[in-house]
Amino acid sequence: MEIQFSYIVTLYLLSAVATAALALLCRYRWKSPAAPYFTLLFAAATLWNLGDAGEFMSITPAAKFLWVCVEYPGMAIVPVAWFLILLYYTGNSRLITKKTLPLLLAVPVFTVAAVVTNPFHHLYYKEIISVLEQGTFVGIYLHGPLFWIFIAYSYGLLLFGFALIIARFWGSHAIYRAQAFLILLATAIPLFANLLYNTGGGPIPHVNFTPLLFVLSVPVAHAGGARPGLCHDCRWHRRGGRPGGDLRHKPGCRTHAWRIPGPVDCAACTGSTTRGDE
Repeated sequence: MEIQFSYIVTLYLLSAVATAALALLCRYRWKSPAAPYFTLLFAAATLWNLGDAGEFMSITPAAKFLWVCVEYPGMAIVPVAWFLILLYYTGNSRLITKKTLPLLLAVPVFTVAAVVTNPFHHLYYKEIISVLEQGTFVGIYLHGPLFWIFIAYSYGLLLFGFALIIARFWGSHAIYRAQAFLILLATAIPLFANLLYNTGGGPIPHVNFTPLLFVLSVPVAHAGGARPGLCHDCRWHRRGGRPGGDLRHKPGCRTHAWRIPGPVDCAACTGSTTRGDE
């Protein structure tokens, strides 16, 4: 099989190495309730990066489609994993249950099946063309109706996550508004990159920068959601109270604390009633 090589392939491979390392770090080193969601996101992004690298190394439409089938399980899982992270950071992790997870994964599973069986129905890709541009064979994908269903679902999840963040932190203390802005920014980075790619407006035609940007966007989200100041389990914060005390945690608590004047204990740590709940 003929292959080609370009700097784009190098970028995808380096990004795959970075996301794979982060997935392993989250899986084995990070002790947090959010760790499984980040592990899932980074693992999916790794598969997406590897698939894109293989696609750019391929020349013929058939070879490019083979790598599309490899990358799509990761690509389809990324919006769901990101949405789970947003649920956690907005204090809605109770919605992540054994009943809701299959519902969230239904469209991704259907999408992967539609991509793999596309040669029999051409409802996901009407046609795949390989054209030579600036010395590199790139794939041009003519999308069918099933593609737009997946795009609508993916963008819908992220926009709903946007709404959750805004509803959760709008009108709250400035500490939390700054954190909410970072989470919104982290969500907007891959969303905007993917929107540019699907509309043909990216900086380099036919190059999807979305998987490359997860190395940047996820740390931004972590800086906003897991930095000191955002307590997901404290009943006082969930009820929308404004900081007015020193949020204290017992030893070993994985929830970060922000130092503010006056005594307020985190009910999730101490099991006692806080001033904010009175």
